[in-house]
Amino acid sequence: MQQGWNPQGGAPGAPQYGQQPQQGYGAPPQPQGYGAPPQPQPGYGQQGMAPAGGPMYTPPIAGSPAAQKMPAFVSGLFDFTFTNFVTTKVIKVLYGIWLLGVVGIILFGFYGAINTMFLAYYTRPLEGLLMLILTPVIAALYLILGRVYMEVLIVLFRIAENLTELNKKTKDQNAAS
Repeated sequence: MQQGWNPQGGAPGAPQYGQQPQQGYGAPPQPQGYGAPPQPQPGYGQQGMAPAGGPMYTPPIAGSPAAQKMPAFVSGLFDFTFTNFVTTKVIKVLYGIWLLGVVGIILFGFYGAINTMFLAYYTRPLEGLLMLILTPVIAALYLILGRVYMEVLIVLFRIAENLTELNKKTKDQNAAS
């Protein structure tokens, strides 16, 4: 069987002018010279793979430090003797909420300034300009105030924790002597 004339030579493995078709013509080409073919990866939910391809989450082993921290936080909330301090664990969340409040001050301040300068029924450009200038200054002051307050809280709780440790060591030394 003869094929038509092909000046470019056609696809690899395609019959040339005057040749019979080779066996397997039309089959997908096999990879050549680029290393081993990729190995199949375990699918989602299978052993050893997380949804994003990272390591799987394994729950903490009973008795490990990670397992002891989780109930300590919850039990610390219901500790009426106040021997466990929860504030040192929650302070990051409180500071994040404070930062969101500062962002709210900035957004509402800028909106109020633009509204006063351009959008209000009776516009007051100088008052709006003053608001536009003072809004970041006031937000920076609130940010500093919140940070200092949170740091003072942490320092007070660290002092309390260190005093508790010193009291335990003093009692142990007095009991030993």
